[in-house]
Amino acid sequence: MNDFQARIKIAVQRVGSQTQMAKLVSDLIGREIKPQSIQKLAYTKCAKPSTGSSLTTAIAVVSGLRPEWLALGQEPMDDPLASLNPELQRTFLMAAARLAAKNVDDDLVLTMVGAMRSVAKSEPVPYEISNNIASTTQKQIKATA
Repeated sequence: MNDFQARIKIAVQRVGSQTQMAKLVSDLIGREIKPQSIQKLAYTKCAKPSTGSSLTTAIAVVSGLRPEWLALGQEPMDDPLASLNPELQRTFLMAAARLAAKNVDDDLVLTMVGAMRSVAKSEPVPYEISNNIASTTQKQIKATA
């Protein structure tokens, strides 16, 4: 088992079961996700186990974990800013999860989450974050053209 699989298992434990996780993720992203998809992320024993997924951000949102922690193991596990404006945070994270589920670049999704945190703290979005959003979006557009 790799670290990503261990973090997915923690997320599953937080919501109760793979079936519940699949239902919550399906509701969030607007397309059906089967429990087997969650199982594959968390429990597959193969030469090259999963190290990420287009569902990672959605799984983080429904389990109350930071997307950066679930995807990369970056501490803290829980978002300390969630108490500042939980509704705004959930709205941004839902948008990020839906983008990630449509295979939008992970860097753009994580950058959007960083921008959301700045907005939630009522701070200006740092230049490097807004610049990264713009450049990553351009790369994504070119890649799909």
